Amino acid sequence: MRKGCFHGIIFFLFTAITGFAQQPVFRTFSFKEGLNTYGIFKTQQDIYGFIWIATQDGMYRFNGNSFEGLKESNVPGYSLAGNFFLDFCLSPENQIFAADFNKGVDIINPSNLGVKKLNFKTVNGNTGQLPNLWLQKVYIDKYKTLWLGANNFLAYKRHDEPNYTILNNLPGYTGNINVIFIKPLVDDLIAVGIGGYGILLFNARTLEMKKMVLKPGLADTHFNLEIKDIYLDKDTLFAISNHEIIKGVFKNSQWQYITGHSFKQFNSLVVNCLVRDQKKNFWIGTNSGLISLDIYSDKYDLYRVNISKKRWIQDNTINHLMIDRENNLWISTSKVLQMIPLAENGLRYFSGDDNKSDHMDHIFSIIPKNETELFTTGTDGLYLTNLNSGLTKKIQGSSSLGLIHYLEKVNNDFWIVSSDRGMFGYTASNSKLSQKLLLSLHPEWAPYKTNFFNASYIVGNTSYWASEEQEGLIKWNIQKHTIEQFKAGTRRSGGLPENHLHNIKADNEGFLWLLSDNTLAKFDTQIDSVVEIIKDIRKDTSNDPGFFFDMYDDRERYWFGSYGGGLNSYNKKNKTWSRITEKDGLCNNSIYGILPENDSILWVSTNRGISRINYFTKLSSNYYYEDGLQDNSFDEKGSLKVGKKLYFGGINGFTEIDIDKIKNTSSAFPVYIYKLEYYGNGKKKNINKLYWDKLSFPSGTNTIVIHMAALTYSRNHKIKFSYTLEGLQSDYIDIGDDNSFTLNALSYGNYKVLIRYRNENGTYEENTLQLNLTIFSKWYQTLLFKLLLFLISAGFIYAFYRYRIAQIKKQHKIRKNIATDLHDDLGSTLNSVKVFTNLAISGVKQEESLQQIKDNLTEATMSLRDMIWVLDDSLDTVDELITRLKQFAIPVAAASNIEACITAASDVNSRQLIKEEKRNLFLICKEAINNSVKYSDASQIDVTITASGKKIQIVVADNGKGFNADEIKKGYGLKNIQYRAGQIKYKVALASSPDKGTQIIILPS
Repeated sequence: MRKGCFHGIIFFLFTAITGFAQQPVFRTFSFKEGLNTYGIFKTQQDIYGFIWIATQDGMYRFNGNSFEGLKESNVPGYSLAGNFFLDFCLSPENQIFAADFNKGVDIINPSNLGVKKLNFKTVNGNTGQLPNLWLQKVYIDKYKTLWLGANNFLAYKRHDEPNYTILNNLPGYTGNINVIFIKPLVDDLIAVGIGGYGILLFNARTLEMKKMVLKPGLADTHFNLEIKDIYLDKDTLFAISNHEIIKGVFKNSQWQYITGHSFKQFNSLVVNCLVRDQKKNFWIGTNSGLISLDIYSDKYDLYRVNISKKRWIQDNTINHLMIDRENNLWISTSKVLQMIPLAENGLRYFSGDDNKSDHMDHIFSIIPKNETELFTTGTDGLYLTNLNSGLTKKIQGSSSLGLIHYLEKVNNDFWIVSSDRGMFGYTASNSKLSQKLLLSLHPEWAPYKTNFFNASYIVGNTSYWASEEQEGLIKWNIQKHTIEQFKAGTRRSGGLPENHLHNIKADNEGFLWLLSDNTLAKFDTQIDSVVEIIKDIRKDTSNDPGFFFDMYDDRERYWFGSYGGGLNSYNKKNKTWSRITEKDGLCNNSIYGILPENDSILWVSTNRGISRINYFTKLSSNYYYEDGLQDNSFDEKGSLKVGKKLYFGGINGFTEIDIDKIKNTSSAFPVYIYKLEYYGNGKKKNINKLYWDKLSFPSGTNTIVIHMAALTYSRNHKIKFSYTLEGLQSDYIDIGDDNSFTLNALSYGNYKVLIRYRNENGTYEENTLQLNLTIFSKWYQTLLFKLLLFLISAGFIYAFYRYRIAQIKKQHKIRKNIATDLHDDLGSTLNSVKVFTNLAISGVKQEESLQQIKDNLTEATMSLRDMIWVLDDSLDTVDELITRLKQFAIPVAAASNIEACITAASDVNSRQLIKEEKRNLFLICKEAINNSVKYSDASQIDVTITASGKKIQIVVADNGKGFNADEIKKGYGLKNIQYRAGQIKYKVALASSPDKGTQIIILPS
C-alpha cells in the first residue's frame, strides 16, 4: 500500500458510511450489571476463559453473567494489598500479577482466587530495591523476569535475583522515564515504550538493552515520535502515535521498516491503545472516542458518545482495548466497561436512534416500497427506511393520524393508509397524505372512511381487508370501484365465524385464512365463502392457543402462530395437531410472525426475541436484543420476507436477518462450576475452584449453593443450565438466568449432582459438569453410634426378657409351691375330714369326730384364704401384709389368752412386695406366731416391721418362758422358717433365753 493513502478520508470519521453494514452492538457493563466502580484501566482473558478487569476499586473477574470483585479486605488469603490497579499481566504459570498504584504487586491464582503479596522494600525513597511503589505497568516474561514501569523509572529483576535493576535515566534524554507499555515481541525481545523517547528493546535472555529505531531518518538520540501502543501480528509489528501508524517486520531479531501511514486528521485526538481483530481491522482507543480502521480499504469510522443512540459507546476516554478468543472487542473506559461482538451474525437493527433519523416507537407492519426502501407503520406515524444508508424518516403529516395499522400499494405512486383516524390516500411522488385524496380517486371507500383495517391480501384486481373493529371482511374491486362486506350474523356473512380478524394469509392452494380470536377460517375467493372452520386446537390446558396472528403453509402442514400457545402445526393428511413451545426451546409462547428460511427452517417473532426453528427436530436457535435485535418484543403483522432477507417489526423499530450470514453451528466454550457456598450451623462459607474432586462438608450443612459459568461472552444469555440429583430426581430442573441453584434441606449422606446446558442451537450438552458431595453426619447420626444404640437397646430388651422370664419362673414357682401347699395342707386336711366323717357316720367317737371335722375345715378355709391373698396383685404392700397377719394372729392368740400386737413403721406401709416375698414372709410370721402360741406360755406376742434398706425387717417377739438357744435342737418348724427366708434372700436370727422370751428376727441377707 502506498505511503500516505489515509489522507483525504476524514469525511468517514464523522458521517455514516455509504454502504450500511452491520452496526457494532455495544454491550455495557457497569453498576447495573455488577461492576461497581468507575475507572476501568485494562481487561485480559486468562487461560480458563474468564475476563479480568483492573479498576480503580479492585480487580474483577467476569464470567459473562456476573462479576466477582477482589479487594483489600480482612479475609486471609483473599485480600489484595490495595484497590487501585492500573495494569496486570498473566505469568508463564498462569498467575495474575496485578500492579496496585502505591501498594505493590498482588499475585492472584485465577483458579481459586487465592492471593499472595509480592514484597518490596523501599528505604528513604531510593536506597532500597525500588525508588517507590507508584506502579503503572507490570509484565513478567517466560524467563520469570518481572518488569515494572513506575513513577520516573523502569525496573526489572529475575525471580532468583535479590535486587532490581533500576533504569531512571537514558543517554541523551533529560525527560522523565514514563513507561507507556511493556510488551513481548519475537525472538525473546521485550519492547518498552517510553513517553517522549520511543521504544527500548531488551533481550529477555541476556537483558541487553538497545533503542529501537522505528523509522529511517530519525535521530537515534532525539526520537520525538511518541509511540502510544504496538500490536504484533506474527512477525509484523504495527506501532501507533497520535499522527501515524508505522508498519515493519522482524527478521533475525532485527527490525525492518516497511511503511508509515500518517493521518493528520487525528491531530486533535490523543491515541491511547491499539488492537487488531480477526478480519485484520484495527481498533484504536483515544481520548475522544473509538476508531475502526481498515488500512486496506482506506476506510475508518469514529464512534463517539451519542445520547440519542442506544447500545452505543458510553464514554469517549478509552484506556485499553482487548480482543478475546471469541473475537469480541473489550473497551475499558474511564466510566464503563463495554464489549462489541465482532463476529458477523447476520442481524441488523433499524430503530432511528442516530441523530439523522426519526425514532421508531412501535412498528406493526412492514411493506416494501422498492428494492432499497421499506415502509413501516407504527404507533405514531408512517416511516420510510433506506436499507443502504440506514436512514429512517417519518412521512410528513402521518403523526397526526395516530396509530398507522397498515399500508397497501395500489400502484407505484399511490398507497392506501389505514389509521386510527380512518382510511387515507398517499402519493409517494409528492408526499401527499389525505383522506380527500383517497375519496377523490376511490369514492367507494366513503362508507368506510372512518374505519380502520389491520391487514389486506391482493388477489388479482381484488384486495381483501381484515377488520379488528368487528366489521369482518371487506372485499375491494380496484377496477370496478366496488366494496363488499362479509360480516358474521348478517345475510351476507360469507360464512365468517367471527368479525374480529387479526390477519389474512394465503396458503399454497390459493385459499385465504382468516385468523381470529378463537377460530381459523379457510376462505375460498372463487365463491367468497368460508369452506372450513377450525375452532379448537387445544392440546392441554396450560397454554391454550388464542388470538391467532400468522399462518404459513409448507405444503404438508399449516403453521399457526398464537398468543400464549406457541407454534401450532396442523397436518393436512391426518388432521392432527402438534405444537412447539418454550418446553422445546422456543424463546416465548406468544408467536406474532412466521417466515420460512427453507424446507425445514422457520423463523418466528415472539414476545421475547426471535426463534429459528427446525420443525423436524424441534430445535430452536434464539436471538435477542443482546444479539442485535432492535428489541425483544415484536408485534402482529410485522413480518416480511424479501429474497434471502427477513424483516420483523415491533418495539423500537425492526430487525433485518440476512439468511446467508446466519451461522448455524455453535463453537465450543469452557463451562465451569466456579464457586460453592454452603450454610450450616448458622455460618456461611465459600469455596472457589474450577476443578472439583469429591467434596466433603461438615455435619450440620443443610444448604449448598452452586454457581456455574458458561464462558461465551457473545452468547452467554442463550445458554440455559439445568441439573438433577442422581437417584433422587428423575427429571432435570431448569436454572434461572443467574446460573446458580440451591440445594436445600440437605441431610447427611452422599449426593451426585449432574449438570447440563442447552446450547444456542437448542441441543443439550449432557452431563457437562458433575459434583460428588458428602455431608458428614453428627455423632449421633454415625453408624457406630447407631450400632451402639442398637446393642444397648438389644441388651435392655434381652435383660427385660430375662427379667420377665425370671418373673414368670418365680410366678410359676409360687404357683407350684401353692399347688404343693394345696396338695399337702388342704389335701391332708380334707383327707382327715374324710376319715373323721367316716368315724362319725359309723358312730365311733361321733362327737369328737365332728369337732375334729369342724377344726379341720376351719384350718382349710384359712389356708385357702391365705393362698387367695397371696395371689391378689392389689394386696402386695406391707400394709396389706400387716392386715393379713392381724386377721390370722389376733384370733389365734386370743384363743390362748394371748394378746397379739402387730405394728409397722410409717415409712414402710406403702412399700411393694413381690409375690414370693409376700407369701414367704407371711408364712414365716405365721409359723413363728404359731410356735409362740403353742410353746411359749406367753401372754404377749409383738410383731414389729421396720425398714432395712430397700427391704423390710420383721421381729416376732413373745414374753414367754424362752429356752436356751444353744442347747435346743432345731426342729422342722425352724428349718422351714430358714428355708423360706432363703428363698427370698432373707435370713432368720433366733434370740432366746430362759424366762426372757423369744425373738425371731427376719432380715435381708
